[in-house]
Formats: sequence, structure tokens, C-alpha cells
Amino acid sequence: MEAVSLESGCRIAPAETPGAILVHQYGTERGVGTAHILRFTCPRRAPWYGSFLAEYSVPPAIDVVLPAPDGRVVVVVGGSVYVGPADSPDGWEQPAIFPVVGYREEAGLLILHSFTSAYVLGRYRDAPH
Repeated sequence: MEAVSLESGCRIAPAETPGAILVHQYGTERGVGTAHILRFTCPRRAPWYGSFLAEYSVPPAIDVVLPAPDGRVVVVVGGSVYVGPADSPDGWEQPAIFPVVGYREEAGLLILHSFTSAYVLGRYRDAPH
């Protein structure tokens, strides 16, 4: 995954780790995955680190960081998607779409898609389709 700089001045980059971090989610349907640790650096804020679980590690699942049209950031790791503010570890959500295998930007929208569904993020709201 490559580092990304947002219009807000925030920079999101993979954090240095000694190797893969294996995570087991007890009580979930999908079970085991690999954690991706990202470092979020924003102007006038202390840097923070986020741990994002990649639950589907084979292609065509994707790993990417994208700006959302409403100013939030979208982190996709191993087909799992997370959406939240780049300047805070609070307020993040995991939309109900899995695995994310692609995306496109069209008419001011960010459209994430799995094999059978799509999740649309716009300037004012986001919704599954």
C-alpha cells in the first residue's frame, strides 16, 4: 500500500512494523486476518496509528487509501473497507460490503464494489446499493 496525501494536508502511510501482524477476531464469521498498521499525520494534530484488519488476502481483493467526497478517508485492506476522519481515531465505521474488489470515481461519487454489490460515497451521504 502506498502513502497518500489528502487535500486537508493529512498524510497516511504504512507504519514500520517488524513483520506481518496476525489478528484473530473471536466471535466473527470470517475469523483470522492480517492487520495493516497505518500512520496518520495531520497538521496541528498529534500523529496516530490505525490497525485495519485485512480479511481476504487473495486477488482480486484490493489494498488502497482513497479520499472520500465528503472529506473523510477510505481505507480498503484485503477486501475490508473502513471509512472515517483522517485527523482522528474516533468516528470510524466499517460499511457492510465485502470483499471490495474495485472502485471508481464518477460524477463526484466514490463507488466501491464487491462481486455482487456496491457502496457509494458522496458529498453528503453514503449508501449501499
